[in-house]
Amino acid sequence: DTTPDERATNFRQQGNDAIVAFASPNNNPALRESQLNDALKCYEKAMEQNPTDPKLIAAILINRAAVNLKKGNLGKVIADCKVATQKDPSNVKG
Repeated sequence: DTTPDERATNFRQQGNDAIVAFASPNNNPALRESQLNDALKCYEKAMEQNPTDPKLIAAILINRAAVNLKKGNLGKVIADCKVATQKDPSNVKG
């Protein structure tokens, strides 16, 4: 069995992989929205694992905020960044 943090890390990495594909200069423009949605789903699944490591939680929330920023969901961006800075005040990205 794996821990919640291990499962969350796995989903976070899947989200990161989707963002790398989204940002690739060789990316098919028709796939861009789908890749953003995939990344968002992965970050949401990561949080559903109930991770306990504050730095991991902050990193997931910041990644999710970055996707929501690209999608224009500014309220969600602010909410995730607020929680991220509470979980890890040393993280300058929050």
